[in-house]
This record gives sequence, structure tokens and C-alpha cells, in this order.
Amino acid sequence: MIRLFVDEVGHHNMKSSADPNEQYLGLCGVMLPLEYEQGEFTDKLNALKTAVFGRSDLCLHRREIIDRKPDPFTVLKDESKRNQFDELVLGLLEEGKYRVFTVVIDKREHKAKYAVWQFQPYHYCMTVMLERYVQWLQRLGAGG
Repeated sequence: MIRLFVDEVGHHNMKSSADPNEQYLGLCGVMLPLEYEQGEFTDKLNALKTAVFGRSDLCLHRREIIDRKPDPFTVLKDESKRNQFDELVLGLLEEGKYRVFTVVIDKREHKAKYAVWQFQPYHYCMTVMLERYVQWLQRLGAGG
């Protein structure tokens, strides 16, 4: 059994597609074997959170990590804590058992090519993402 986690970068709004800062929408999928995700991976991730933040009941949001706020992310203002966090995250990524794939749509190009009807960008990316996920599962003879 393999679990798929999905997150997006950007948004689906086509009205802002001419703005270079909002031209693209991307979905990133991370596949992990369920047993590994619920066991070793979660244990290591919780240990990382506890080592750096003193607790494991928090979500690691990119914006909060970069901004180093609100609490408990303010500890990352300390260079040694930030270095510890970076090393632990990189170690988790290097040792991890996972597959990553990303689907990106150029909303400006999509709008120009399909002037009459456009597939909603988020739905398009999710359709392509799930298609790739199912194909991967079939290759492995696995379920998800």
C-alpha cells in the first residue's frame, strides 16, 4: 500500500495568468509506502521536531520556517538551531524511502491555447497527478 501526499505552489486563478509571478500552478506529489510512512518516517520526523522545537505536535509550513515566526519557529533565529534543523531535514530527505513527482501548468499558455474552454488548472494538475500515481501503482502491483 502506497500513500500519496499532495501540495500545491501557486493558485488556480486564471485571471492573473498574465502576471509572471502568478503564471504557473504546480502540484507536488510525494509517495511513501504506508507502513514506512506510519512507522519509521513519522518517528524520525517527530524526533526532528522534538529536537529542534521541543515538541512534535506542529506542522512544518515553509512560510513559517522561512519567516522564523510565529512560535515555536522563532527558535530558528538562532543560527545553531537553524543549522541543526537544516541538517536533520536533509538527513531525513537523503535517507527517506519515497518518490516525488510534480505537475506544472503554465496558465497563460493554457488560456491562449484553449480560448473557448479551459480545464480548471487545479483540476487539470490533479487529474495528471492521479493518473501518474495510478500508473506507478500498477507498475509496482500495489494499491494506494
